[in-house]
Amino acid sequence: MRFLFGCFVLFQFLGDVSAQTVHQVGVGSAVQVFGERDRAFSPLIYQGQRSFFVVDYTAETETMMLFTALGYGHGSAVSRGGNSLELWTGGAQCQVYYRDRRVRFWQFGWAVHAEFNKRQHGEFVNFGERTDFSITLGPSVRYLLPFRIVNRRFEWDSRVQFMVVGAKVGSDYIASEPRRLKSNDRASVRDVLGAIDPFYLGNDFRIGWESGVFFPVSVGSSLGVRYVADWQQLSVSHDLQRARGDYSLVFRVQL
Repeated sequence: MRFLFGCFVLFQFLGDVSAQTVHQVGVGSAVQVFGERDRAFSPLIYQGQRSFFVVDYTAETETMMLFTALGYGHGSAVSRGGNSLELWTGGAQCQVYYRDRRVRFWQFGWAVHAEFNKRQHGEFVNFGERTDFSITLGPSVRYLLPFRIVNRRFEWDSRVQFMVVGAKVGSDYIASEPRRLKSNDRASVRDVLGAIDPFYLGNDFRIGWESGVFFPVSVGSSLGVRYVADWQQLSVSHDLQRARGDYSLVFRVQL
């Protein structure tokens, strides 16, 4: 939240410097189809659907574009063995792209993703609750294509983020607390830092892809349909894999 607030303050300052800054706020509601394998639970894949809600903020100048978003999802999944799993996800992201007039449709930049996940399995005692947190950084590419259909202006916005470095914290193999950090002990700063593991390409993996079509519904407002896909692998005390797909409807208003 502090990071996103810092990004917001930065572009508020840029907005005072340049009169060309455009600010937008968006609200989106999605149906997310997902699959998840947590080997601390089971080698089986848990699959399900859940609702996902996103609030985003965009600021664009002639040379840069900033996109920040907060999201929350909650739902359940079932394995082939018939066991159920309840999941909560909360996350934040920041994407920055730089404009180059020599490149018409492509923009290049970087992205930061922070995400917290909680899984509750009521049928297991030792493995009932699992959590993980990760914050990752990597390059990002955006393809923006405006077009017209029946004298109406549309905009196709497609982006890819590839996370390469970061940090992660996950539950221990047989306990909900992170490894090297037990709840019955008084944790020091060294203990907390010791529970953090590095996220790096080759050991971990995360890539996100999103694509949407937006069209104006009134002056300063637009409506869009968007698909977001996300693939993850975290190597904490156990291997954790995720695959998600969001089908969302987004409404944006210009400030």
